[in-house]
Amino acid sequence: MDLSLAELVELTEGCGFRMLRLATAGTDEWDGFESRWCGALEKWLLTNPTAAGRDEVRALADERCTRRLRGYRGLVGFAYLVLTPGS
Repeated sequence: MDLSLAELVELTEGCGFRMLRLATAGTDEWDGFESRWCGALEKWLLTNPTAAGRDEVRALADERCTRRLRGYRGLVGFAYLVLTPGS
């Protein structure tokens, strides 16, 4: 589902909620999240050079990095909504 921010809020209202708070994640915040996620895998690889499953973890880290940099970076939107039941 590809909604604008206004459409997302309207959808929640249509489901019987009212918005208390709204915030969105920008590119910097999203990049920080992705960097920490992939960085945790890279750190694990460095500290576990002979662990079982190492090849799978490396493949996961490589795939995620490639998908982000050559695919969804700049396309993914993220919003935080704090909702309350409508009256």
